[in-house]
Amino acid sequence: MAPPDPIRAERLERRVRVAILAVAALLMLLGIHWGLPHVESWNGDDVSPGKPLRVVHDWLYGWHKYPYFHSWLNAFLYAPYVVALAALGQVDLGCFPRIVPHCFAAPERDLTVLMALSRLLSVAMGLGVVLGTERLARALHGDRAAALAAAAICAGSAGLAALSHTANLDVPVAFWFTLSMVAAARVWKRGAPLDHLAFGAAAGCALATKDAIAGAYVLPGFALAVLHVRRVARERGLRGAALARGALFDRRLAALAALPLAIYALVENAIGNPAGLVEHARFWIDGSEVMQRYRANPRGPLHQLWRTWLSLEAVLGAAAAALCLAAAALAPLRRRALLALWVPATSYAALGLAPNFVEPRLLVPMLPLLAAAGGAFAVDLVRRAGRLRLLATALLAAALVHELGTALNADLHLLRDPRYAAERWIAAHVPRGARIAALGGRSFLPRLERLGHAPVWLEPAQIRPGAFDGAGYDYAVLTEPIHPSSDKAWQQAVRDGRTDAVVVFDRAPRTPLDPWFGTRLLPGLTRPRVTVVRPAAPAAR
Repeated sequence: MAPPDPIRAERLERRVRVAILAVAALLMLLGIHWGLPHVESWNGDDVSPGKPLRVVHDWLYGWHKYPYFHSWLNAFLYAPYVVALAALGQVDLGCFPRIVPHCFAAPERDLTVLMALSRLLSVAMGLGVVLGTERLARALHGDRAAALAAAAICAGSAGLAALSHTANLDVPVAFWFTLSMVAAARVWKRGAPLDHLAFGAAAGCALATKDAIAGAYVLPGFALAVLHVRRVARERGLRGAALARGALFDRRLAALAALPLAIYALVENAIGNPAGLVEHARFWIDGSEVMQRYRANPRGPLHQLWRTWLSLEAVLGAAAAALCLAAAALAPLRRRALLALWVPATSYAALGLAPNFVEPRLLVPMLPLLAAAGGAFAVDLVRRAGRLRLLATALLAAALVHELGTALNADLHLLRDPRYAAERWIAAHVPRGARIAALGGRSFLPRLERLGHAPVWLEPAQIRPGAFDGAGYDYAVLTEPIHPSSDKAWQQAVRDGRTDAVVVFDRAPRTPLDPWFGTRLLPGLTRPRVTVVRPAAPAAR
């Protein structure tokens, strides 16, 4: 029997990798125009386009609940387009450093272009997560087939695909976190100075993108510190106080620990704007209104575990989620190096998720860890199945197909967003000049201004019984989710027709694939139920 041809094997590996990336790109780009054209994103937690346009002002004088790194990246991405607009006289640079929609001559056109640029950056980072997952798996165990299987699991993730359609921070932080884990594995395996620098730089970028990821670095940081001390002791033959000094002043420790903190401090302008950093920290310590409500009414560990499973189901689909969970427990029995994946996963679960609520987008940074275990487990299962190899292969293929179906269904939800149907209904049935009450933010409602209407936007505190009284509204548009400061029971009564307002349009998010590939939690984006009602005339009240 002829030995395997390494050139042919490498060519096949490259083709498989390209195919995996092509599938991932298709899932990330299908429906990329979701909610466009518009002056803001339909995803309420999106940083584009507003935050990058005012990042200079906020960095110098203000603060924000999220660090500025991704806003800076987007700002640099926007710069050529904004400079071109300035050369054409179509943007007022007198607005700088706080550029807002009315500074543009054509806000809808220009802000749509900027949001598209941000989304393409997210797609690039999403593909980077897929490639990084393969690199992480190879760094841990060196098995190329298992590494490609890990990349395939990551590429089919509904959570990764859905969130790559926006400038939400969960894909960027997953990108930097994945790179840092690849570097951490290389620090463990070979310990070159460049590996230490790569870890420090990637970890710093992750923290400066979304500092909620800090919990995932506590246990890995401790493990790398212990590894560093042992390496210094072995290299220099030091012990006791001499070892402590040698390890502390070794430049590799500075790369591991000081570099991430320096990057974070620079991005947050800790020296030039310390008050902004204090406000940022206070926001997360005190918690948002939603977080305060959650902390005041904790649901207990069983609820947290159930919520974690539902979130994993949304990110991977039920079959692939079950596969990866089984792999996390069983794969290390054959490949001991995979035990290292438990260090960041446990750290993030205990220090990042447990103190807070769990939702699908918060699990996206853990996707590479789960996929690395899942890929190794799948390949080992097929190799060792013997007579049952065909059955094992079929079951694994079915799990992957179900995962891809879940991701495709998430894209289909974007293409069939209820707001599109609401816009078509309003355009056909609501005359121009009608007085419309908008009960919710622009991120959750149809594009009413684009339809030629001038709605009255009600603040959350105004959305309660009596909101329609004496205002002369012809129509009101409601959305779900419902803001916690508004009256949820009253809005539900309006939506269900239990008030004197008449429901004339109601659409919930659904697709034909939901019976087979639907998940109980959405993979990462808000696709609200939209209702249009006609408030009762004054005489009827």
